[in-house]
Amino acid sequence: MKEELKVNKCEFCGITFPLGSRNDKRFCGDTCRNSFNKKKKAEGKLPVHKNKSEILKIIKRNYEFLRKHAPQESEDEYTYVEIERLKDWKEFNPKFYTNVKLINNRPWYFCFDLGFSISDSIIEFINIPEQANILDLKK
Repeated sequence: MKEELKVNKCEFCGITFPLGSRNDKRFCGDTCRNSFNKKKKAEGKLPVHKNKSEILKIIKRNYEFLRKHAPQESEDEYTYVEIERLKDWKEFNPKFYTNVKLINNRPWYFCFDLGFSISDSIIEFINIPEQANILDLKK
């Protein structure tokens, strides 16, 4: 009596293939298995914003602007400048920052450790290194 050959249908391409010695094969080959897993992983990801790379460039440019103007020597020390006196003001885009912190009931916007607050014609700067600390979310 001849033994019947067991077959299965590939979960990716749909062709029928022999199972051989393994009864749990789901794919006809490595290419289909890899393609299936790649597609499954891509479906689970959120779409990337179309301006992501440009936004990251702006945040980096903002950080360089703040490094130039914020106090570097001492922490928690404020400095301020009249906006009209800043020649490089047009290089700065206050819409993009990494985090916000309330200080004296006023929002301060940070690019990592360097913060700014804008009011009328003045921009204030502060350096708070803890703002750039990485949280350990595993705790």
